[in-house]
Amino acid sequence: MSGWEHGLARMRLEHAMLVGPEEGVGLVQKSLGWARAHYIPGMETEALAYLARTLLRLRRVEEALEYSALALKRLNTFPPPSTGLGLARYEALKGAGEPLAGQMLQKALDWVDHVAQQHVPQEFRQGYLSQNPINAEVLRLGRLEGLS
Repeated sequence: MSGWEHGLARMRLEHAMLVGPEEGVGLVQKSLGWARAHYIPGMETEALAYLARTLLRLRRVEEALEYSALALKRLNTFPPPSTGLGLARYEALKGAGEPLAGQMLQKALDWVDHVAQQHVPQEFRQGYLSQNPINAEVLRLGRLEGLS
């Protein structure tokens, strides 16, 4: 496994959110398969979250709930390197009309804040919160939902 292959798998996940959802599902599944084949469990967890978000774009809510729940089960053992899992689970729960969606979003907000306060130097904090698209989306949704 090379760093180039790993970077390509990560880029496929990001690219999946920029293209049409049908193409996006294929890109995510390719990265998910790659992560499984090379036993990169954190990326596998993240790919499951991206798959949930991409399936939501196709209005396949039940499948999105399934994949986001699977990713959530893996969270403590194989954490992904971003807040994408919390966002994916919130979106799936919200899409299904589940009342627990707000609690999941609050957990994602708390995680973003924890990482910003504990791990991001002050001079980079604003960029971490506003330039990272997943963090920015979590914060935007938190404001819309009236959460802190």
